Amino acid sequence: MNHHSKLGVTDDWGMDGGDSGEGGTGGGGPGAADDEELTKEEQALLPSLIGKDVIKTGYENVASLDEVQEKLHEHITLPILEPELFRAGVLAEGTRGVLLFGPPGTGKTLLARALASEAGASFLHITQSVIKSKWYGEAEKNANAVFTLARKRSPCIIFIDEVDALMSDRGDTSAHNNNVLNEMMQEWDGLIQDDKVVVLGATNRPYSLDEAVLRRFPRRLLVDLPSEEGRVAILTLQLKDNVLESSVDLEEVSRRAPGFSGSDLKELAKDAALEAVRQYRKLSKEDRPEITPTENGAVLVPISMNDFNVALRTIKKSVDSNSNSAHKLNEWNAKFGEIKAKAVKHMGFNP
Repeated sequence: MNHHSKLGVTDDWGMDGGDSGEGGTGGGGPGAADDEELTKEEQALLPSLIGKDVIKTGYENVASLDEVQEKLHEHITLPILEPELFRAGVLAEGTRGVLLFGPPGTGKTLLARALASEAGASFLHITQSVIKSKWYGEAEKNANAVFTLARKRSPCIIFIDEVDALMSDRGDTSAHNNNVLNEMMQEWDGLIQDDKVVVLGATNRPYSLDEAVLRRFPRRLLVDLPSEEGRVAILTLQLKDNVLESSVDLEEVSRRAPGFSGSDLKELAKDAALEAVRQYRKLSKEDRPEITPTENGAVLVPISMNDFNVALRTIKKSVDSNSNSAHKLNEWNAKFGEIKAKAVKHMGFNP
């Protein structure tokens, strides 16, 4: 099985329109519960559940994060696919939590979905809005339902997006939020290897997490901004279905886009393609070059290096490498992170 990727991560996009997960169909293994066997709190979570047979995102959409992927494969995928290797000894306890952290737009959500696809697991996407409730005690029940539903639809990855919003330092939040956090941690502690349930968190602000939560994320993986080589790979991946003129030098484009995130690079590629269309439409129909439509009737206007020059003047990076938040992230990673930044000068983000 080849679980390695190309280089880089395109961004937090990458699921087909049909991947809404509505109704939670397709999730779970042989013992997966029917919808009528679920509690009302579990049923309310079904729109956030994406069945393993529905996920279309794979590691072919990921680049430049080989080290992160390797660690995710070892700690999450292997115990699900080859459980006999993890049934005895110190490995029997398993890894119950992995934290993905780093600047926004670097592909943490995409990576999580690709991981679920590789592991053949359901994907339960949790945000603060999914848990919170205006009714007293309901949020705690919703927090409990996250784990009971995940067990019923195992193997399952519980992906907590912006985990700092849900699990921030208890000294900075209300008693009600603390009750919700305590409920989640209690259920989290109850996970065992045979449950085949793993909590995967993502955040731009790992330093805001409660210390007790941090202990439950023993593996903390930096998802950093792409290197120059990674930027080339991301642009190549984004433009694989487009036509590039011979004048286009993606290595030169990459050199002129330091500090760009995956999402920034996607916007850069889109703007270059749009500039090609602009120039094409300026020509009279008689002067337009002949372009053979694709099988679905699309007309792909070739993109030139000049189109990229225009795009580079328009699209700017969304990450501030000199911000206070960037420095805090660097310091936190140096103290608690498992993967050290390879290009610290380009790392950072706006809060």
